Order: sequence, then structure tokens, then C-alpha cells
Amino acid sequence: MNMHKAAVLYGVKDIRIEDVETLDLKPHEVRIAPRATGICGTDLHYYQNGKNGIYTVRQPLILGHEAAGEIVEVGTAVTHLKPGDRVAVEPQLACSACDQCRLGRYNLCGSMRFNGSASASPPAQGSLQKLWTHAASLCYPLPGKVSFSEGAMVEPLSVALHSVRKAKLEAGHSVFITGAGAIGLLCARVARISGASSVLMVDVDATRLEFAKRHGIADNIYRIPMEAKDGESGAQFSLRMSNEIQECLDILSANVAFECTGIESCLNICVGMAGQGSRVVIVGMGKPQQEVNISLALIREIEIVGVWRYANTFQPAIQLIEKGMVDVKALITHRFEMEDVASALEFALQRPADLVNDARPGIQWAWERTKFWCENIEKLRAHLAAANMTTGNMPGLPTPTETNLSGSDSEPDTSKDQSNALEAAVVEYLATDVIQIANASQNLCVSATNLAAFLEILMASSTGVTGYIAGDAVYAIDAAYPDIEFTFLVRTKEKAAMVQSAYPGSRVVLGDLDDSDLLEYEAATADMVLHIQDAADASDHEGAAKAIAAGLTSGHSKEKPGYWLHTGGTGILCYQDSANDFKTLGQWTDEQHDDLEGVDAVVNLPDEAFHRNVDKIVLEAGNKNKDVVKTVIVCPPTIYGTGRGPVSGRGRQVYEMAKLILTEGFIPVVGKGKARWNNIHVADLSEVYKLLVDRVVQGDLSDDIWGARGYMFVENGEHLWTDLAKIMADEAHDQQYIQSPQLKSLSKDAALQQAGFEAVSWGLNSRAKAERARKYLEWQPKRPSLEETVPEIIRQEHDRLLAI
Repeated sequence: MNMHKAAVLYGVKDIRIEDVETLDLKPHEVRIAPRATGICGTDLHYYQNGKNGIYTVRQPLILGHEAAGEIVEVGTAVTHLKPGDRVAVEPQLACSACDQCRLGRYNLCGSMRFNGSASASPPAQGSLQKLWTHAASLCYPLPGKVSFSEGAMVEPLSVALHSVRKAKLEAGHSVFITGAGAIGLLCARVARISGASSVLMVDVDATRLEFAKRHGIADNIYRIPMEAKDGESGAQFSLRMSNEIQECLDILSANVAFECTGIESCLNICVGMAGQGSRVVIVGMGKPQQEVNISLALIREIEIVGVWRYANTFQPAIQLIEKGMVDVKALITHRFEMEDVASALEFALQRPADLVNDARPGIQWAWERTKFWCENIEKLRAHLAAANMTTGNMPGLPTPTETNLSGSDSEPDTSKDQSNALEAAVVEYLATDVIQIANASQNLCVSATNLAAFLEILMASSTGVTGYIAGDAVYAIDAAYPDIEFTFLVRTKEKAAMVQSAYPGSRVVLGDLDDSDLLEYEAATADMVLHIQDAADASDHEGAAKAIAAGLTSGHSKEKPGYWLHTGGTGILCYQDSANDFKTLGQWTDEQHDDLEGVDAVVNLPDEAFHRNVDKIVLEAGNKNKDVVKTVIVCPPTIYGTGRGPVSGRGRQVYEMAKLILTEGFIPVVGKGKARWNNIHVADLSEVYKLLVDRVVQGDLSDDIWGARGYMFVENGEHLWTDLAKIMADEAHDQQYIQSPQLKSLSKDAALQQAGFEAVSWGLNSRAKAERARKYLEWQPKRPSLEETVPEIIRQEHDRLLAI
């Protein structure tokens, strides 16, 4: 039997370094050598009280769930990891079979076994051990510039990410946070990235608050007293505090409040600070039973939202750290060896003042770490000898003489650059079992699938949900999956207000398709991107497509792929007409494409075809990274029917033809008048998007839907443009809107002058068969045909023109 060292907790302040059995490696598992483990308030509760909330230590427990380490061995079925890989480790072992797991909300799994927690029997052991066996699917590779120390902070950052997601924070929202510990600080930072206009933090510890203000994490801070006044009840204290904060800082109530302490009075302060129609997000875990000012919450219609750990956050959190959008290094100041874990826990419980940088930023931070190694120089030299190195040949490692750190307590004359070099050289090479204490948070670090129906969907387009196609698609998806969290890219505050009114639970981001950095970040953090647009400039926007591809690739993995539902258009099939400068307008053709047997020809159309530039970017993303990014291109033809979106319910080609007939009184015939085009009712098109979301929820990764063959036409028959114009003109005449209409031939230039490029399209051929959606999605169009809808189109367009 193989054994290794671990820090095992037996009861209140009874933690022992002892040998434990090295578990056999299962096919889908990996063996990790932990290099950094964060110890949060949960671990301190277990150590100090022998329990955390309702969970009591009844069996030997190895703490540690904020972890990063190095893979030393992989199971026979593991293909995406190898020995030597550096990973952050997600500590949630869900069943993957229950309803919550199947919906992607695996953090709510009833059979959850959480590493380092006494919530299960036997417990799932944590990372405070020399070797740790874990599920390979929960190990996330760390980019080269993300250290093990930062990797250990991915877990608390995930809590913040999930909390802000649950808050449904919108651009311009004001944020209030109780608790300036690690989670509070991270919630503040993620809220800022998500568009918060201001952040106010309160705490009982002035040094924590000063740290938050000095580092730009909070705009305003307020220190609240430890105790209430004599004779003052807890409810009275909380109400007085919320009023006092607003009066002293001359601020209004908050749109979102995060309670990050678990303390009853702080929860009620959050309720008092929350404005009408706002949200209070409970992040901190405190006493099982607490009193809340429900009357105030009811009067203000405050939504109180609970947060339980996180789900689908590790990859986005790693990206935030890699890109420098969240600086977790600033939270780390102290390190201890695993053998000294008891001393480290006691140290954190004492809440020493120097947990916060209070003199010159960076110097005290550098001093604590450098002092530790210089006081343990012999141990350092032993490590170096084992690595065949010395303090003299280790890159960037200053000697004790150079740093004036011979063990004295005087402040060193060193720079932050030197300390960074020291940390990079020592910690990453040698500090196999070192503890870090996160600044202002008591957070120690000891180094030693499902996609969702609870999806986060990014709606990325120039018109977004305010457009005709996207608006109807979101309506259909939201009706089927009301728990989906939408993020809408909207260009103006006016349209944002309209979207928020229609979908109050959504998140709105102000921006457009030219905001590449924003698109890349949002794509990385979303589970799915719906790239739907009504305008050709959007479907041809290469920059936006490249940003989405980059974000989906960097923010997802084989275990948790990202999905890209891109909307092209069957204008791509007009390439023969466009190739000769539209000199053959209106000619008859028998050519017809299909997306099943003929899909290879479709995905290899000439580069000069409409939309082909962006289609190639989407196809490349789905081919080059097919395990990470799942792509499908939906190609709708002429779309008709009243849209159900919040803003636009009007299509383009058919409706512009109706407008021309009603205003000019003739029947347009473009070119020879023999061109044909497919058509589809907008609700039948939206059903395709909804069925694709079904497949995402079901975890269907079939190559028949996604990737190289993921190209879907959508149609319910076809029309000859001249015949359609005659039907529409006759209907307008029957409704007594126009006199007897006559045919009028239009050249390309005349068509452009009459109704723009929509009129030119009435002379183009675009014919396809939607075989793939019918076969693999079991899609069947059910709405009235285009001809049957003509009376409605004429009547609506007439009424619209009267209203202008």
C-alpha cells in the first residue's frame, strides 16, 4: 500500500500531519501534486469549531478546496491532460445524472461531494496533502503566465463570478457590498468588469476598507461599529446603519447588494441599502436561521437571491486572471509550509494587522514573502540542491545580502520587481508546501457537464434582441427555458430600457460589433453565443466573428464546450448572379442546393459569395477547435410573419415589396422576372433555434449538427418573385388600397432607386432544401405559408405607412 503525507483534521483545533493511503487511479482520474491551496473561512470554521454551518466533522477530514497543482499521473481514459500540466482544480464532485446536473446547475446536485467538506459521508478529501486524486474533467489547464498561487484563487473568484451572474447586474448599476474580505473584494472587481457604475463597501475593519479604496476596488467605503448601541435591537441597528451610510456618504440606494459576511445584521443592512426593484444576493454563509426585514423587502419588491458555490465558472475565471482583469496576486501576502498548517490557521484566526498593506504598496507585501525564505535559507538551499540549482544561479533570486534580509526586522530596501522575481523563482520552482494568506481576507493558501438549461446566452449582433429575427428567436427560447440567463449586446440606453422591460431578468451590455474586446470577454464567459442579425453588415462583420471565435476558444474546454449559433443567409447562394455584376437578373435556373447530401459543396462555396467571409471564420472555429467550440450556421431565406420580439416585428424583403406596391401602385418585375427564392415564417425559423438549444441542453455533440457539417438551411417552400408581387398587388387592390396595378420592369439601377438592395434581390435566385434540420432536429414548419400570409402583410404595411 502506497502512502503520502496529509494534514488531517480530527476535531476542534486537532489537525495532524500524518501518512494517508494513496488512492488507486481510476480511468477518468488524474493524480495531482498540489502546489497551492487556499484556505477560506469555511476551513477556519471547521478548524476552530469542528463544524461549518450544519456540517460537523465526524470522520477524519483533509481540508482544502482552493487548489492548483501539477499533474503527476493520468488515468487510462484521460486524453486532454498529461504529466507536468499545471491545473486549477474544481472541488465539486457532482453525480452528472440528476435533474440539476442535466440542467447544468450541478452546484445544486443532491449527491454533491465537495472536497474538504464534511457535507458527505465519507467526506471527499481536500488538497492539503502531497498527492491528490481527482476527476480529470474538473482540472483546468493554467496558461503559462498564471502562477500556482493565482491558480488557487480561481475557486474564490468563481464564487464572485457566480454571484454577479445571479445578481443579473446591468450596465450602470450601483453596487453595495457588506464584507471587504476576499469574496467581497472579488465580487466588487467582477461587478466593475460587468458594468457597475459605482461600488460601496462596508466592514468593521478599517484596514480592509482602506485596502479596497487604495486599490481602486471600491469607490466609497464606510466602517460600521462592531456592536449596537445600548438597548438597540439588531433590526434597529441595521436600519440605523443603512440610513447613516446613505446620509454620511450622500448616496442613493443600490441596484444590487451583495452580502458577503454571513452575519444577520449585515443581511438586513443590505435590505436597507437596496432600492426599489433591486436585488440582494446572499453570498456569505452564516447561521441556519436568521431574521430578515421582510416588510421592507416586500414594500420595495426586493428580490433576495441565494448563491450556492458556483457552476461553469472556472474557465472564465482563469481567463480573467490571465488577461489581468482581476489581480488576485494583490490578495496574497503570507506563506507557510504544509507541516505548519496549524500555525497558519491560528495566524489567520488572529486577524493580524499586517494582513493588509498599510505602508507603501508592494514593499510590505514583498517583505513578508522574502523574509520567510531568508529565515529558512537552509531549507531553501536544500530545495535548490534537489533541483540542481543554487541561490546564485536561480534566475532573478536575490541573495540575503542583496536584499538586506539577514534575519533582521528592519524593512528591506528592495523593490516590488525584485520580490516578483523572487516569488517567480522560489515559489514556482520550489515552494511545494507553502501557505499564502490573502490580503485583508484571512484567506490562507497552502501549497503542497453539462451545459445548462440554466445557460448563459450571449446575444451578439448589431440589432440584437431589438431586431426582427433575434427578437423572435429569443421569445421562443425564453418561453421554452425561462431560467436561461441572457446577456444582450445593445447599442443605446434607449433600446436597453426596452429590452430590460421585455426581459427583466436579462443582463444588458452596452456596445456594438466593433467592440472586439468586449465581445471576446462576453463570449468566453457565456455558454452559448447567438449571433443573429437582420442586416447584411452584421452577418459580414469579420471583426465581431473573430472576437467571438477567440472568446469561445479561450473560455471553454473539451469538458465544457462553448456553442456558437451563427446566422448567415441564403443570399450566399446568389453567387452566380452577383459574380457577373447582376447582369442576369430575373433569369430562370434549376440549380438547387441541399444541406445534407450536398453540404460539402455548400461549405466550400466561392469566397466572393455573400456572407462567405464570416461563414469561413465560423466554420474554421468549429473545425480547428471542434472539441471546444461547437458551431452551426443557420441560413434563413425570405422571412415573413409578425415577429414577437420587444421592438421590431417587421421583416425586410417581402415587406419592402408591399411598401413599394402600396406607395407606387405597380407590380415590380426585376430583370426577366423568373427568379425564385425560398421562404420561411419567422416563428418556424425560431423553432430551429429553440431545437438547437434543446440539443445543447441534452448534451448532443453530434457531428451531424455541429462543426464541419453544421450548416442548416431553413425553408418551407419557394416563390417566384414576380408571382408573389402579383399576389400582393391583387390583395392591395382587393383591400381598396390601390387602383388596378400594372406590371413594371425594373433594371438593377431602377430597383436600387426604388427600394434599395431588397428590390435587387427580387431578381436573384436562391434555392435550397432544408434537409438537415428536418432529419436531425426533427423540425417541421407549421405556420401559414407566405401566400396565406399576404393579406396580413398588406394590411399591416398599409397601417404602418399611415402611422408614419
